[in-house]
Amino acid sequence: MANNEIYAVADSLVFPVASTVKSGDLVQVGQVIGVAERDAKVGENGSYYTTLKRSGVFELSTLVTTTVGANMYVTSAGVVTTVATSNKFIGHALKAKSTSTAGLVPVILVQSAA
Repeated sequence: MANNEIYAVADSLVFPVASTVKSGDLVQVGQVIGVAERDAKVGENGSYYTTLKRSGVFELSTLVTTTVGANMYVTSAGVVTTVATSNKFIGHALKAKSTSTAGLVPVILVQSAA
């Protein structure tokens, strides 16, 4: 074991978030993507925090059609899409969605460098 290891398991970590974050929300903190495991709570310093699950498969709401394996992104407004332009890559769709009406798509989260 490395002497500088802080967490042996780092799938779920606490991050500062907006006070409006609810359990199940897709959250971006810097370049980190995760799904809130619980509602945001105020910390001792007055900022809000939650635990983000950074890996796994989550059903995410989207208005776009998808194919199995499609790259999925999130906009700065928190909208899940298949459009890459200026959006943050979050993972891959595990099922196809054939309509552009609101619906859930299972997405496997993938942490990326940018």
